[in-house]
Amino acid sequence: MILLGCGTCGFSMLSQSIPFLETWSGLLLMAFALYLVQNLSGRCQGKSLVESLLTFVVLLVLGIMMFSSIVLPLAAATALLVFARRARSADRAVRVSSLLLLCAFATTAAYGVWNKQRMGEDYPLSCIQAGGPGYAFFSKTAHQQPFPRERYLKLYADGSSRQAHNVMKVFQARPQKLTDENRASELAELKALLGVRPGEEDHELQKAIREYELAAPKPTDK
Repeated sequence: MILLGCGTCGFSMLSQSIPFLETWSGLLLMAFALYLVQNLSGRCQGKSLVESLLTFVVLLVLGIMMFSSIVLPLAAATALLVFARRARSADRAVRVSSLLLLCAFATTAAYGVWNKQRMGEDYPLSCIQAGGPGYAFFSKTAHQQPFPRERYLKLYADGSSRQAHNVMKVFQARPQKLTDENRASELAELKALLGVRPGEEDHELQKAIREYELAAPKPTDK
């Protein structure tokens, strides 16, 4: 299913297995720009400008709409092969620029793998969680036993913006499965976090608080 999912869903799932995928997506844009510059300068032979742009547009559309988990790995492999060959060019400018790009790919890959190992089981919270896979992840994480509440609250307060966003998505999926006592306890802890992060980042926290309040028993429920 990952191969046939929409671009966002496929990217979301694949990024959890390939920790440098997001960074490499940006580097692929740089690689395409460098490829055009080297060709247009007359230092290298390659596809014409029109052919290159057409190929880029087709791959971009396929990647966004569907098959991102196929397009991105193939595009990365192609870029690495092309610039590995150009890194042996007799032209010094082509050789140096190609080597620098390859070093960027290698460095970001090494950092991505190290960061995934460093974060351990919390790593998925730093990834893009979107579409159906994201919803399934938030629901599954919210109902794990035992639930690492204190660690997740710390990740919200001290982690990146994306981690904070994902943590609150997890909390938004929790209230319906909690006892009244646990719900009230977690709600108090969530309210204590208001103002810890900038206003825009508080948005998901406020939504989580509303979910907890809506799930609380009403007088008519008794």
